[in-house]
Amino acid sequence: MTHDILSHVRSLEDLHDLIKKDPVSGASAAGKNIVHEVQAVADKISQDAEKALARVFNDAKSEAAKLTDKANRTVEKINKDTAKIAAELLRDAEAAGGGDAKEAALKASEIIKSAEKTAVKLNKKAEKTASQITEKAEDSAVKVKNVADLATRDLFDVEKDALEKISKAGKDAASKISAFKDGEGQDEDAEKETQLAAAEVIKNLAQAADRLKQESKKAAAQLQEAEEEAVTTVKKAAAEAAQSINMSIDEANDQILQVTRDAVQKTVGEEEATFFDVESLRDKFGASGR
Repeated sequence: MTHDILSHVRSLEDLHDLIKKDPVSGASAAGKNIVHEVQAVADKISQDAEKALARVFNDAKSEAAKLTDKANRTVEKINKDTAKIAAELLRDAEAAGGGDAKEAALKASEIIKSAEKTAVKLNKKAEKTASQITEKAEDSAVKVKNVADLATRDLFDVEKDALEKISKAGKDAASKISAFKDGEGQDEDAEKETQLAAAEVIKNLAQAADRLKQESKKAAAQLQEAEEEAVTTVKKAAAEAAQSINMSIDEANDQILQVTRDAVQKTVGEEEATFFDVESLRDKFGASGR
């Protein structure tokens, strides 16, 4: 994400002439300018935080959807293949002559029920892992928000301090100028005092602008770091969830394969079972393809 917070910290040079001519009015204008700039930076921090949160949640949503889709496709394949195998078992049992149709029907039913149980377990696993990814995203979002909130509070602390100093410099300038107007001081001395008062206002304004720039840089860096950390956390959670889903798919496939082998052997007998293509079963219920 590209941060352009500093683009909101505009130059305050245009106030210098006003302050030199009229330190009191200049101090007032400087205070308003600082308030405006701080609010602009605070708004930008808020916008960037929202963009960061959107990225984190979109990534989490995308990763969770991938896992759910993979589990659904696996369940669909298991249901389809087991239904086909159950039908073939009934047909081949009769052809093999090693068992009766009733036994074949019972074993075919066991295969179907095993597939149904496996589907339920996989779906629950997918829901759980998707939920875990979302939880990680939510935890990370809290951290991003906290960083943004802290940065904003720091900015308003800068604003408060700057306004107090600029206001004091303005009041001091007004007091000094008023004293010369009420007294019998020379115009040259009055001009010199006005310049000194203006310099004090400008100094405080420059310090405020510098602090605002520094806080803006810090806020941008911290928010960027928090966003990247959140994205990394979601990716790590997604990788762990994917590994967990793949293990569950492999376990489910092994279970289906074993149930199918047992059903074949008990239906047509171990000797006749050798005529079944076990390798094709292994292909159907093989590794998860992780």
